[in-house]
Amino acid sequence: MVHYRGMLKRAYVYLLEYDDAVLSYEEQPLCIQYASGNQISRYTPDFRVQWQNLRPRLVACMPEITANAPTSIRNLTAAQLWCQQNHHDFALITEVTLRPHKILLSNLEMLAVHSFAPIPAPTYDYLLNMIISIGGPFSPEELVQQTPLLDPMQTKSFIWNLVYHGQLLTDLTQPLHFATTRLRLSEHLCSAARPSSTRNQ
Repeated sequence: MVHYRGMLKRAYVYLLEYDDAVLSYEEQPLCIQYASGNQISRYTPDFRVQWQNLRPRLVACMPEITANAPTSIRNLTAAQLWCQQNHHDFALITEVTLRPHKILLSNLEMLAVHSFAPIPAPTYDYLLNMIISIGGPFSPEELVQQTPLLDPMQTKSFIWNLVYHGQLLTDLTQPLHFATTRLRLSEHLCSAARPSSTRNQ
């Protein structure tokens, strides 16, 4: 469980959860001390991220106007110096750096609402069999029509749950739409489903 405070940090966590190159991340990983005049100041970055094939990264999340304040500039400079000395990279995340990810973040926030409710095993098997029987890309609306034994609103929620967890795939950089978004089964589920379907033939 990762704690966050503020919409910027929440948005960045969504991006970390979505990024396959992220191995792990932690909040407030360390406290950096540095001299500021005659005093010792302290700064705690928001996240440390471990990446596949990249150096670890310290991350600060704050509004652009806050980042330009004198205290923030001193804190961020201290963090950058620490990173240079400790084989880390550094990133500042603001509303400006997140702007290109607006559609993706909107999709991830919507999908997250449906991500925690477990799908009962019989319902999951029923959905999987119907998806396999469709045999190609489909819209959420088409799958709801093909599963009359389930409540349509619940089915819609289950579909978004499967998308959030990567079991159903689509382009999340495009707006999600119930009638027009095209979904397909992940390769992992395709491989898992083939042996059982072969046995049943």
